[in-house]
Amino acid sequence: MKYLTALLIFLFALSISAFAQKYAAFQLNTDKLEVGHEIHFVYSGAFSKKIDPRLSMYYKVNDHLRWKTLDAKYNGTTTTGSFIIPDSTSSIDIKTRNERDTTEEFIFNVTKNGKPYISQKQSDQIAVVQDKNIAAFNKESVDLIKNKIPAGNFLTELTAMEIKYPKFVAEGKFDRIYTTVAYMLFAEGDINNAERYVDEIRFKYMQKDFYVSVVRAMLNSSSSDFHLAEKYIERAIALEKFQPMPYYVFDKKQWSQMVINTTGDYFDLAAQIQYKLGNIKQAINCLNIAMKMASNNVEIKAHYLQYLMDTGENKAALDAASKYIENDQVSVEIKKFLQEAYVKENGLIDGYTNYFQSLMKKGQEKYVLPEYGKLNVPAINFSLQDIYGKTISLTDFKEKPLILYFFSTYYNNTQRNDFNNYFNKIVKEYSGSPVVFLAIDKGRVSEQDEANGRPLRIQRINEFLTKNNLSFKVLMDNYHQDQNSNSSFYYTADNYSSGDVCQFYVIDKNRIVRYKSFPYTPMPVEQFEHELNAALKLVD
Repeated sequence: MKYLTALLIFLFALSISAFAQKYAAFQLNTDKLEVGHEIHFVYSGAFSKKIDPRLSMYYKVNDHLRWKTLDAKYNGTTTTGSFIIPDSTSSIDIKTRNERDTTEEFIFNVTKNGKPYISQKQSDQIAVVQDKNIAAFNKESVDLIKNKIPAGNFLTELTAMEIKYPKFVAEGKFDRIYTTVAYMLFAEGDINNAERYVDEIRFKYMQKDFYVSVVRAMLNSSSSDFHLAEKYIERAIALEKFQPMPYYVFDKKQWSQMVINTTGDYFDLAAQIQYKLGNIKQAINCLNIAMKMASNNVEIKAHYLQYLMDTGENKAALDAASKYIENDQVSVEIKKFLQEAYVKENGLIDGYTNYFQSLMKKGQEKYVLPEYGKLNVPAINFSLQDIYGKTISLTDFKEKPLILYFFSTYYNNTQRNDFNNYFNKIVKEYSGSPVVFLAIDKGRVSEQDEANGRPLRIQRINEFLTKNNLSFKVLMDNYHQDQNSNSSFYYTADNYSSGDVCQFYVIDKNRIVRYKSFPYTPMPVEQFEHELNAALKLVD
C-alpha cells in the first residue's frame, strides 16, 4: 500500500513539472509561485491592449473548477496586475476573458513551503486507495437522496448507513443527507423530527443555511408560524460566524465585512417576521441594526420607510427617504415612499417634483465617482459607419473630448429607455460645447444584412430613435462571428471591454480614456444620472 501511495505522489509531481513556468507574454515577478503569496504580472499578449482588459485565473478545489477575475490595468503598452494563489490548488491556468477566440493560455505549478503542493483532489486520490469505503458510501447516499427520501422510505437504510460509516458521520459527510431529510419533514409539518435532523448536521453553516431558507419560505406564506420563524432567524444569526470563507474571497478583512453585511440581511428578515407578528416597533429596532451592518442595502431602507409610515411617523419617513436620495441610495420603492410621505406631510402633491429635484441636486453635489471606474489609458481607435453611410473615426475628433455610449435597439424596455433618454437629454444640454457624444449600436439584424450594407439595421435604428424621441448620433459597431470557434463579438465594444448596454466611456481631448461607467441596467436611472454628470466634469 505504501508503495502505491508513493507512486501516486511521484506521478502527480511528475505531471506538474511538465507545466511551463515562463512565458514571454505573461511575465511574473518570481519563478516560485507560493500558496498565499501575492504574485505580480506583466501581460503583453494578443489582448493586452484593450481598455480594462480581463484576465482570469482558473484552478480546482476538490475537483471543482473555480475562477477569479484578476486585478489588471492597461497602461498604454502592457497590462499589469497581481493575484494571490488560493490555498487549495496545485496549479493555476491564466486565460484572457474576451469574446474573441484565443489560444493564449499560461499554466504554472504551485508550491507550498517550497515544495510541490498536493491539492485536495490528489490527497483524496491517495485517501481512496486507503479507504475504499468512500466510493460505496457516495453511491448509497446518492440513491438515498434521490430515491428513498422523496418516497419517505429512508429511515431503516439511513440508520444502517450510520452504523456502517460512523467515521463519515463524524466527518460531516452525512450532512447533505440530514439536510434533505430535514427539508422534507419540515414541508410535511413534522417540525420536531426536522429539527432533530438539523441538530445532526456537523457543519454549523449548513444548519444556518437551513434556517435561513426555511425562514424565507415562511415569509412568503401568510399561514406560517412566525413565532417559529422568529426562533429560526435567531439561530441563523448566531450561526453566521461559522460560515467558512469561500474560495473566491482571498482578503480576510473583505470576508469579515461580507459576514457583517449578511448578518444585516438576517436582521432584515427578523424585522419582517416581527412585522408579520404585529410588533412594528420591534421590527424598526431590527432594521436599525440591519442598516448599520448593511448600509448599502436599499431594500432594508425601503422596509424601514414602510414600517415608519405604518406607525404614522410620516415626518420621520420623509426625512429618512430624503436623506437616502441625497446620498444616492435610490430605488423604485424608496422613491414611492418618499412621495407618499411627502403627500401625507403636506396634504397635497403640489411641489413634490421640485422637492425631489432639489434632493437629486444635493445628491449630485455629494456624489463622488467610484475608484473602480477611473482609468488613465490611451483610447483605442475605431472606424465605424453612421446611419447615413459616413465613416466616423476616433482620429476625426482632434482636441475634442468624446463620450462613447454603448446601447442596443434590441433592449427596448422602460428602464433602458430611461438611460437612453437621459443620455439624449445631456447631449442636447451640451449642444454647442466641444464635447462630442457618440452612441454606438450593438444590434445587428443578420449576417446577410451586414454584408448588404445594413439596410434593415439602419431601418431598425431609425424606427427606434423615432419611437423613443431620441436624436443622438449613432454609429454601428462591426459585428464578427467566427464559425470555427463559435465566438461572436462587436469589435469596438470588445476593445473597450464593454460588457453591457447603457455603458459610457469618457475620453479627454488627448485621447486618454479617463472613465468607464458601471453597467447600470439593473439599477435606478438616478444613479446613472449622477455618475454621468460627475464623469463629464473630467473633461469640461
